[in-house]
Amino acid sequence: MTVYAVISFAREPAEIVTQGVMSRDVFQRLFLDRYEFGGERYHPADDWTVLGALLAVDGAILVTIPVWTWTGRDGVRRFLCQATDDGSAPALSVLALSERELLNRLNEQLRE
Repeated sequence: MTVYAVISFAREPAEIVTQGVMSRDVFQRLFLDRYEFGGERYHPADDWTVLGALLAVDGAILVTIPVWTWTGRDGVRRFLCQATDDGSAPALSVLALSERELLNRLNEQLRE
């Protein structure tokens, strides 16, 4: 079974804030395959903190991706789930303006 969970460290104690099942094809595409630059990759500002982590598991393969948060120059808080920006796996990149929006977008992408 191929599953995922997002853990938030903003809560005391840390808690799973969403979880689900995904297809092996989605796991392969988002977490293992190299990707072509098809758009912008985001970069947290200097005041970033780690809010949590996405864990994805397919059999013996475990992938972790940090969830970052920071306040933009416009004063609006950003939430980002992204590991790299160099074309190497994982390709997953989700940016949102609230934690709820981030979780909704992650669920949409992972449950395709």
